[in-house]
Amino acid sequence: MSYITLSDFKLRAGLASDSTFDTYLTWILQSFSSSIDKITRTTFSYQTSKTSPKLFGYSNGITKRTIGAWQESGLVVTYYSSVGDTGTVLTKDTDYILEYPNNQVNWDSSNPLPVVSIRLFGYALTKVSYLVITGTFGYASSLPADLERALYFATLTAYTWNKYQGNGLIQRDKIENLETFYAVPPEYLVNAANLASGNLESVPSLASALYSYAMVDSEVGMAM
Repeated sequence: MSYITLSDFKLRAGLASDSTFDTYLTWILQSFSSSIDKITRTTFSYQTSKTSPKLFGYSNGITKRTIGAWQESGLVVTYYSSVGDTGTVLTKDTDYILEYPNNQVNWDSSNPLPVVSIRLFGYALTKVSYLVITGTFGYASSLPADLERALYFATLTAYTWNKYQGNGLIQRDKIENLETFYAVPPEYLVNAANLASGNLESVPSLASALYSYAMVDSEVGMAM
């Protein structure tokens, strides 16, 4: 799955008349998109009516469980004391509260959150107890704007390096009668060869942006 489709990328970059590099562009878009999922340990695609896997505490006494951002629609939080337990449906604001970072009080589709936390009252997660959450999960219908720009410029840089084999890497291209001027950030150009090989973390500012969306290991577990 690519967060930017081949046709969309070519339209943005003014490459609609050339199919020579379609195979490479398809691969690099998929590679970068997979890297985004791997680095952030979640997915930015919108998922509806999803039931989470068993969310264990992985240690004794954990009362807070961080999950990937989601839309609070039809949310059901069920606590299981062990694998054989029938489960207890928890009540919001009595058995648990929702904690949002950066003082955001609820879901805002224009500014989706990297994570949100469920803090339990009167319950604790251990190596055998766990939560199962059902509701409408996902970040948003698309990447956050900063990651989408980064993905575009990383792909554009990789394409340019690949086309010219790193010889006289340019910011100006001409395909048939179409001339395009590329505003590729200089730091992307410095790391062009690494980007062309699919290494999305080679650009420091890009890696930093990706890490800012990453799920954090500790009492977390897996993202939604």
